[in-house]
Amino acid sequence: MTSEPDAEYAKRVREAYGRWNAMDSVEVPVHRIDGWITVTALQTALRIGDFSDRFAEIIERVGRSIQDRVCDDPDLAAMSEKTWQAVRHGDR
Repeated sequence: MTSEPDAEYAKRVREAYGRWNAMDSVEVPVHRIDGWITVTALQTALRIGDFSDRFAEIIERVGRSIQDRVCDDPDLAAMSEKTWQAVRHGDR
């Protein structure tokens, strides 16, 4: 059974998703270190979390987008790609 605050939260989030779909992207300035930490945190979340396929796709898309902007070293990018592949193929 969903509590009233949970139902209200879910309603608000659904409404926001509807609005956000029609809006432009946002840019969030972060230091590269913070970006890298975010990428690895998203990879870790996918590795240990129990997400729907759709939500997992969103998490990976966002993580890869950040990765593309942060990784200035081909070896670092390859390491991160290896982790995405492991996560995608269920090597948790």
